[in-house]
Amino acid sequence: MHIFEEASPTIIGQMVTPKNIGDFFLESSYYFYCWDDLMELEYGQCVRNKKKYYFISEFAEAIMKRGFFCDKPLYAEFTEEQIQKYFSGEYSVGQIFALAISQALNFTPEQVEVLEDKNLKCLAVWILYDMVLGTDVRDIREILNKPIFIEEKEKQIRNLHGKRHYLLISQENWKMVTEWNAWNKCADDGTLNCIKNLRGNFLCSDAVMDDDYNLIDTNENRYLSI
Repeated sequence: MHIFEEASPTIIGQMVTPKNIGDFFLESSYYFYCWDDLMELEYGQCVRNKKKYYFISEFAEAIMKRGFFCDKPLYAEFTEEQIQKYFSGEYSVGQIFALAISQALNFTPEQVEVLEDKNLKCLAVWILYDMVLGTDVRDIREILNKPIFIEEKEKQIRNLHGKRHYLLISQENWKMVTEWNAWNKCADDGTLNCIKNLRGNFLCSDAVMDDDYNLIDTNENRYLSI
């Protein structure tokens, strides 16, 4: 089950009582799978000329700058009111997951309100992605309010931020980056400033991902994902 697809979580409600359904979901394989699915293309390793590199996306960088790690789901808590609302059978698993992450990242009430729209369905995680990257809620609402098919809305929402950008960091420099705690050091800077700062300190490259999930740096060098 892919998190961008609609899937009712009501089966979970038959397995537990309403009192602990929120905790059950956050500790379940549903939640962990959704997190792994979300982060699948956000960080990892690649190789060029037999040399290994680490890559990390703007999204993963934004998560780390908030003090979290990419290899484990963010911890969230639902209120009783939210549990009654989200687990009514009207929200998809992906949308409940997006709402949980929004709680962990302390989204604004305006951002949460957008994610609570029952008509979002498969759009929820893409909207979460854009919000983490700082996309204006007004731009998202503008697309959602258009009288167009949901497939076209998804396309426009995915295009809001343009191509995903990645940092490419050599294996020998990766340890220095993590020890230097680079993500928190530049937490007050914008993403582009942060990338520039890291590249200057650790010889990082800015890159984009092609359709085959390989990384292409600014000099058109190709790094194969592994």
